[in-house]
Amino acid sequence: KWPDVLRDWWPDAPLYAWNDHLHPEDRMRAMLFINRFLQSSEERFELHFRMRRADGHYLPILVRGKKILDADGVTMRMVGTHVDMSEIDSMRRYLQSIIDGVDLPIMVIDADYTVSLSNKASAALDDASLFVDPLRPKCYEVSHGLSIPCDGVDHPCPLREAMHSGTPIKVTHNHTDTQGNTKMVELTAQPIFGSNLKVESIIEVTYDITELIEAQNLLRHQAQHDLLTNLPNRLLFLDRLQQAIKSAKRNHSLLAVLFLDLDHFKEVNDTLGHDAGDILLKNVAEILHDSVRSSDTVARLGGDEFTVLLNGLTPKERIVQVIQKIMHKMEQPHLIGHKELFVTFSIGVAFYPQDGEAAEVLLKNADTAMYRAKTQGRNTYRYYSEAENACWGDER
Repeated sequence: KWPDVLRDWWPDAPLYAWNDHLHPEDRMRAMLFINRFLQSSEERFELHFRMRRADGHYLPILVRGKKILDADGVTMRMVGTHVDMSEIDSMRRYLQSIIDGVDLPIMVIDADYTVSLSNKASAALDDASLFVDPLRPKCYEVSHGLSIPCDGVDHPCPLREAMHSGTPIKVTHNHTDTQGNTKMVELTAQPIFGSNLKVESIIEVTYDITELIEAQNLLRHQAQHDLLTNLPNRLLFLDRLQQAIKSAKRNHSLLAVLFLDLDHFKEVNDTLGHDAGDILLKNVAEILHDSVRSSDTVARLGGDEFTVLLNGLTPKERIVQVIQKIMHKMEQPHLIGHKELFVTFSIGVAFYPQDGEAAEVLLKNADTAMYRAKTQGRNTYRYYSEAENACWGDER
């Protein structure tokens, strides 16, 4: 049938002149593709291009062919089929108009990683200079500018997962595009089944969830931190204390909870105002943060109350050193406006496991010890255990 079709297209043209009737934009690509195919070990090929009819119109053509080899494995000729894709191309244009109306990047990806269809939102992110074949780019070229298929946590491959499972896939990861921009994306891949009920391709939709993740992280941070000092709040402190207790139990180690209350803080608010009090609280938060290790936790419970979680401190002399370091720094004046303020802490200390094995109990007992320090003159520290007080005393 093909000679009749050719003669209908080109009545006066010999059959070997078919390449002269390729679209000028497709001719070089088609010839290079065929030359590469002849030099390769592959036996079959598939190629799309446009061919001109006798009336001057171009039709989309799909060529499928294979090599015919002699006994020595040398190519003698090629045989194949030419399929007029006009009707399919019309349906494709209709589908293209539909997906172009969607703002999210959409790609149809075949089993060999070829992007057979994409919308404008996806094409806007493309860098065609990275494509080996600009008319049949690979998904890893389009999405990441890579020369090999994606793999691993940094660039998970929804195509492989969907083809393996035959079910819809959702992947969330930190995506770096071809311009080097980083964003958090969620990829959904819906498998497309062929007539043999096997997955032949997927529809991949990309959602930029960077702002959503940032908003969630901000809300989570605000729920777990004090807005004034940005220190962990009571909720986060108790969570970390619970985790520290579990670790100390496993490792048979010591931890301590310090409960700190500013002395006469109400007088600062009453005389200088709440703005001055807020500045003082932020200064104190910095002092506490700078006085402990990165593995320790400083928190503000509210008002003028702070707590410190000291992990793995052995021997107990180390706790005394931390307390003395804090109290020494608190001896320095705080410049609030044009005034110098001198403030001190009353500090209570409770140890795990001797003063409690639960987070709330340790915090309560450290609070009790702090009030004992208040009643005994302020600007000092006391242990919850009277035995500890008798052993260590006030070593300021």
